Amino acid sequence: LVTACLISIKDNTQRAEHRLRKTIQEIAKNGYESDVKGIIYKLFDISPSVTEHLVHVCDETFLSKLFHITSRPNKAIEDRADILEWYGNKMEDSQYLSRARNLRIDVQINKEKGTIDDARIYVDQIKYTQWVSDMVMPELSLLIPDLNSGKEMTPKAIRWSGVRSGISIFDLVASNFLDCFKEFCENKFFGIASYLGRRIRHGTLVGTGLEELK
Repeated sequence: LVTACLISIKDNTQRAEHRLRKTIQEIAKNGYESDVKGIIYKLFDISPSVTEHLVHVCDETFLSKLFHITSRPNKAIEDRADILEWYGNKMEDSQYLSRARNLRIDVQINKEKGTIDDARIYVDQIKYTQWVSDMVMPELSLLIPDLNSGKEMTPKAIRWSGVRSGISIFDLVASNFLDCFKEFCENKFFGIASYLGRRIRHGTLVGTGLEELK
């Protein structure tokens, strides 16, 4: 499992994800009573860092694809809530606990309504933050000092269609923002397009972004 996790970290492809899912299901069926949560709890004793990766990977969408051990899509939401609560207590991080609480509230609301909308895609704000930390901040942190140093004059109106080929500091920063826009707004599986109008109550991209910026 550790090997499959490390491969999926380095090789972010569907093939690597499929191998990870297959490994999790095989282990779950051979000693963990088809319970992915027990695997994650045990993995923490072996490698906390790999466990952190697996906690981020095992969102509702990923868990719902474990077809051999996840009998119904709504169980994926319940398992996700349990994992977040356990990890939040382990790391003493209230963000995970809050996310778990919100998921459980959604499950209860749906049960009261008598309808479970399995097609909804739940967005993990922690995943957004992690993506920004890994993919945006390293480059942006190098560009910001140049913006503040006065090496370049105040920018003219940025031509967004041409920033990819531009070489000025403002073009580079704008290109960085375009990457964020593509990931957050155009990606139908990870981005805001997947839940816009559905997940208003529990936090928005703007709210999370501003808080992290502060």
